[in-house]
Amino acid sequence: METFLGSFRQALHQQSMVLTMALVPNDTQQSCTSYGNGVFDLVQLGRYVDLTMLEPYGTSMGTSSSRCPAPYSDPPASPWSRPVASAA
Repeated sequence: METFLGSFRQALHQQSMVLTMALVPNDTQQSCTSYGNGVFDLVQLGRYVDLTMLEPYGTSMGTSSSRCPAPYSDPPASPWSRPVASAA
């Protein structure tokens, strides 16, 4: 896996991109919820991944909100920002 991630990361860097991974705490060795048996070792993974995000999936954080807590808008330079066609 290290060879694949290292090669993939290098190819992304050549395209001015970065390699990110999103993991749940149970999958990481350093998490108390995996009891040290997680699939991913964050120390080793850090050699091959630019950014790792731990997704806080759990029931101790409360219930989900029905809406976004703040107004959301696409960044001005976002390639996904397009004018919305009027339905009228």
